[in-house]
Amino acid sequence: MIGLPELVNIIEVDPRVELDIRYATKDNFTHQQLYDVAKCYLRPAVAKMVRKSQDYLERTATGKRLLIKDCYRPVSAQKRMWEVVRGTPMSRYVANPNRGGGSVHSFGAAVDVSLIDRNGQELDFGTPYDHLDKLSQPRFEVEFLKKGKLKQSQLDNRRLLR
Repeated sequence: MIGLPELVNIIEVDPRVELDIRYATKDNFTHQQLYDVAKCYLRPAVAKMVRKSQDYLERTATGKRLLIKDCYRPVSAQKRMWEVVRGTPMSRYVANPNRGGGSVHSFGAAVDVSLIDRNGQELDFGTPYDHLDKLSQPRFEVEFLKKGKLKQSQLDNRRLLR
């Protein structure tokens, strides 16, 4: 992580969050293991925001906790992701590492999260993680709700996450 600002391990900042770092497994849209370790590193200010989000959940959504799926992403992983989607419709969902510095994940300034209930079960958002199409886009939620492709409970879960 040479050249990056100091990054912190989120578990040291807030041990209440759970981790499911998908790019440390093959269970992601690339079907490749992109990370060597399943840890979450973030800029300190971002880690504090994650902690505040967990505090908010504890106050307003009893039993819900954050499930983190991605944090700091090495540029090498971003390049491999781009290779998978380049020239496909999915390319709109992956930052080109050769333009504008690539993904903010590569600076420890982004975090992909989901929610779990008190039993550790992930809430239903209507799409799985890394679902790279319109169904995952907030701007189309009402349209997909009307068409029956999303349920109100799934939209409610998405809104809670935001």
